Amino acid sequence: MGINIKYKTSGLIIILWLSVSLSLPSQRVSSKPDVNKTFNEAVDLFLKSDYNRALDLFNKVLNDYSYNSKTTAATVFKGKALLS
Repeated sequence: MGINIKYKTSGLIIILWLSVSLSLPSQRVSSKPDVNKTFNEAVDLFLKSDYNRALDLFNKVLNDYSYNSKTTAATVFKGKALLS
């Protein structure tokens, strides 16, 4: 009855990629240096399996900073944290 986790993960990644790709033209590149610090803290928490706190910081990156490579990566990590 359940969907294989491999297919769930693949589907989520495709959806996240599409949503980020479609929103690119309307966003500008961030100039705030704190995005790196916040993103790195979130990744550290994710790697320590502290998914709830990591999710909070990934959301902060997505909400507080305009488009850049860290916001794209935060979108993917957010999806992974929600699945964990």
